[in-house]
Amino acid sequence: MSAPEGYIRIFGEDVPYIIYGQSLIEEFRRIRNMRDLNDGIELMESGLKNQKITDEERYDGLVNLADAMWIRFQHEGQVEDLNKAVAYYRQVFLLKPSSKGIFDGLACVLHARFEQEGRFQDLEESISLYRRALKKKDTADPDRAPTLDGLANALRTRFQQDGNTEYLDESISLHREALGLQSPHIESSHLYNNLANAVMTRYNQTGKAQDLDESISFYREALLLRPKPHPNRPTSLNNLATALSMRFSRQGRIDDLNESILLHGQCLELLSPHHPNRSGSLSNLANVLRTRFSLGGNIQDINESIELHRQALALRPPSHPDRPSSLNNLAIVLAIRFAEEGNQEDLNESISLHRQALDNFPSPSPNRADSLNNLAYALWVRFQRTGDGLDLKEAVSLYEEAIKLRPDPHPRRSNSLDGLANVLLYKFQKEGGRRDLDRSILLHREALDLRPREHPDHSNSLNNLAIGLRARYELQGNEEDLEESISLYRQALEYFPVAHPNRPGALSNLANALLDRFSTQGKAKDLDEAFLLRREALELSPINHPRRCEALKDLAQMHILAYERANSNPDLLDEAMKLFSEASSFFLQSSSSRFRKAVLWANHAERFKHPSALQAFDLALSILPELAAVGLDIQSRHDSLARESEGIARKAAACAIRASDFAKAVEFLETGRGVFWSQFLSLRSPMDELNDVQPELAKRLQALSVKLEKGSHRDSMRPDLNNRQKLSLEEEAQRFEKLANEWTETIRDIRRLKGFKDFLRPRSTSMLQMAAQNCPIIYLVANDGVSNCLVITSTKLHYIPLPGLANAVLSELVKLIRAAASEYQFPRSSIELSASSHLGLWKHGLGNDTNEDLERGMRRERHNAGHVTSDDIFIHVLEVLWDQVVKPVIDHLNLKKSNGPSRLTWCTTGLFSFLPVHAAGQYRTEDVDYAANYMISCYTPTIGVLLTPKTRLDDAFKMMAIIESRSLPSTRDELIKIEKHCRGDSLDKFGIPGSPASVEVVASRLSEASIVHFACHGKQDPTNPLRSGLEIGGEVLTIARIMKEVVPAGSLAFLSACETAAGDEKVPDEVLNIGASLLFTGFNKVVATMWYVVNYSTGMTSLKTSESRKMWDQDGPFIADVFYRELFKSPHGNRLTIPDTSRSAEALAVAVSELRNCGVPFKRWVPFVHMGI
Repeated sequence: MSAPEGYIRIFGEDVPYIIYGQSLIEEFRRIRNMRDLNDGIELMESGLKNQKITDEERYDGLVNLADAMWIRFQHEGQVEDLNKAVAYYRQVFLLKPSSKGIFDGLACVLHARFEQEGRFQDLEESISLYRRALKKKDTADPDRAPTLDGLANALRTRFQQDGNTEYLDESISLHREALGLQSPHIESSHLYNNLANAVMTRYNQTGKAQDLDESISFYREALLLRPKPHPNRPTSLNNLATALSMRFSRQGRIDDLNESILLHGQCLELLSPHHPNRSGSLSNLANVLRTRFSLGGNIQDINESIELHRQALALRPPSHPDRPSSLNNLAIVLAIRFAEEGNQEDLNESISLHRQALDNFPSPSPNRADSLNNLAYALWVRFQRTGDGLDLKEAVSLYEEAIKLRPDPHPRRSNSLDGLANVLLYKFQKEGGRRDLDRSILLHREALDLRPREHPDHSNSLNNLAIGLRARYELQGNEEDLEESISLYRQALEYFPVAHPNRPGALSNLANALLDRFSTQGKAKDLDEAFLLRREALELSPINHPRRCEALKDLAQMHILAYERANSNPDLLDEAMKLFSEASSFFLQSSSSRFRKAVLWANHAERFKHPSALQAFDLALSILPELAAVGLDIQSRHDSLARESEGIARKAAACAIRASDFAKAVEFLETGRGVFWSQFLSLRSPMDELNDVQPELAKRLQALSVKLEKGSHRDSMRPDLNNRQKLSLEEEAQRFEKLANEWTETIRDIRRLKGFKDFLRPRSTSMLQMAAQNCPIIYLVANDGVSNCLVITSTKLHYIPLPGLANAVLSELVKLIRAAASEYQFPRSSIELSASSHLGLWKHGLGNDTNEDLERGMRRERHNAGHVTSDDIFIHVLEVLWDQVVKPVIDHLNLKKSNGPSRLTWCTTGLFSFLPVHAAGQYRTEDVDYAANYMISCYTPTIGVLLTPKTRLDDAFKMMAIIESRSLPSTRDELIKIEKHCRGDSLDKFGIPGSPASVEVVASRLSEASIVHFACHGKQDPTNPLRSGLEIGGEVLTIARIMKEVVPAGSLAFLSACETAAGDEKVPDEVLNIGASLLFTGFNKVVATMWYVVNYSTGMTSLKTSESRKMWDQDGPFIADVFYRELFKSPHGNRLTIPDTSRSAEALAVAVSELRNCGVPFKRWVPFVHMGI
């Protein structure tokens, strides 16, 4: 026979659900089996719904059920249980509104719900209920102490919301009163513990050491009252350990830190693997290990901390109330390890975790401000590494929001003020906005005012304000700022005794400010003190601590200063170079940090002609590819190189040339230039030889390379994303970072194979010379001081100095060319002033105000009296290039005038990249002489690209012709000229009726083409070269989009468009132009144009002026006609059905020659160039 409804049969007796459920809950209290608690709750809920019970029974059942829900919430963290506890207590309250015990229960769960969901009305109601309960309990009431304790806890939470110290003071007073009462209903250890918590909160607000010491004393009392096996002993161990850790942070007493670690370890041992508090204990031990790491720099401490935090996170599923805390803690230690080892994967994961934490705190959560602060800080760190402006912008925004959520007198307002001030200072350093600097200083002053001398972060505020004032001194030169900065640095240093982990940084900061004062006032005592401070900073930096590399660098610079003052004592210089070497070889730092230190070493060594210069440059260039790691997207690679790399390869080559090591100079140039493209091509490296030896390794590398190349085209620069979308991008970045690490490890495995030690390493000079078997290669190396020319043949290297073409002169020549390329005429006086600003530049003047013609069909442009034409400027610039560059090369190679000259390849660097060296000549005299008489000029971005296997055309070759006839009607004529030479079945046409041109259609067909001809507008984007491209059908086929394609049969690309060989002015040595993108993507040869039309008076680019239209309307079809006529013609003059693209350079030379002989201005024939083999 079954039990009646609402009853359960136990040993033959029918027991009500409520009674049996209550017994199960009591059993849970005894043996802590969650199944008992869950079954008990289920039975009690069913019993209350279905049984006919008295109001007294319902009252007792609801009280017990509310208590059970509260207990389960404490164990599992489900907010639903907390909400039910609130609901059940409210039902109890309706049944017996005068019951004094119910006030406490409802107040307790409302307080807890506020801490979970941030509903302010819950906290206010909790405090009100506690106050009502207290009024019902006089001093003799044994239940008064628990109510005092509960109200005190709620008031402490209330203080944490707006910083009103009246709430905190009352909380402490109530805790003291509760401790003074003897109550059988609450343990003294509990009261000691909560009083300690409240006093600790006041310490965090005021920083008074007395509060911290008293708090520790109360925690010790609580621990003594909780011997083993007291269930709350782990709590007391944890609290005392945490307080000792805080005192260590304030006073630097190592005994406190060691005891804290010991106590946290004991706490963890007492908690079983499934104990609900184990995750918190793991986190706390991890945090003190992090602190010990900051002291000693033992990387094992931070690794153990990360592992403990990962364990804690695993114990806190998405529904756990402390999961956001674990996300935050793990994020912090990962960021620290990033700072030590420079592994971008750690930083990216840190930011991702902070974003996940922030998602758990929508407004108005009381924890949102902390989460905003943490994410902002991590983004700021990444900005310092990558220079990504979006990270900086977001960090500012997050700090601004955090400050709004922490109005004065919020206890942590100073943290947000300090963070925003730091970020604004960096923003000033990046963008130069004076308002950012001034606001940074004001915010630091406000933060300092909120952090009195007793505050644990007072010293940080002193230091940070000093940094801002020093920055303003460097901007304005106001000595009051510098003096205040020095004073603040000295005050900050007083807080850091010898063993304090922050002392080395404080010493370094004070030394920097003293050096500033020395540079203006020349007081030797400032220099001497700075030297001592930096030496002490190094001595206090352990061998394996990340800050050591900065201390090494700083002391090296001090030795340089001393060397300059000590009559060039060589011992000081040697010591400086030794310190620089150690600093830049120190691996516990980011790649960018190592690179900067290596460059600093190289520059000083070169400046003082120290023999370590070549070693320093070699190290710097070896680090350079790490800045454009294959795990990054292409935009990030470019941005990183743009920030760091410009000019380093040319400086290194100049150093090697001065050492007469011309082979090393060539290797430096090939290693340090075109890094963007070498990283791109490393993912497309052929693996035939590897596949023959180790097919599995080849397969693994191929799979990783395909994934990484695909990922490199992801868009990581999208603005205006919400936090969750940014989180998705962060997680994507982490995946590719891991793939990149796998790729790097695979490369290392391959290099261990016999015969593969140089796999994907930069080529040696002897290998590079193979590219010069058919024609010499001329490297033009632009530098400050003296530019250089390296003549490379298959057997020899020769050096030609270019003393008359330092960067200052080259810069003027580039300005003149850009002026000449425009459609304007210029006052003779302004041009002559610009040109004559460097000695010898304008030795022949501008010529007469006549309009006489030159020989061989060339005619000058007509000009107004008092003005100069573009031809006048071209004649001058091309003459300089002839005298200074081309003629010396001709003489060295013993080249002779010829109607069929051989090829010569120019590899230009720096400012040479913007000058038409191929057109250099003497056009002023009656006997015109120019480069084309002696050579057919080709250009190459690097020597390495010339070693790409050549594509041979056969009957199946395909040619694509893309025209933009809507905006350029002359391109229809250009297509007709092409059709005249190329047979119809080999020619695919786009941009005509029935076959419209679009970016995706054209890009997707590139892989099928052997020859591609674009007749359209070209655009070199001066702000972002990866957005440069060809305008097709109202869209732009960008460099970034071209890079997605693989062109296995690519032989020739003809770019009948402006600016396709223009290059990036910021990093010309990365050769980021449209022509180069097609060359590196797979085409062997490219015909392109060098420049655009410039409004010389404003510097504004104008691509669609009447002059530029005139240029292409007339010249595009003409050049194309002659070019393809020559390409489809055999050496005997017969017509070919398969074009001979090996003669493309000769074909272009003929076409340009015929256009020149038509008498067109220089600016119409000079820009055409041939790139590649």
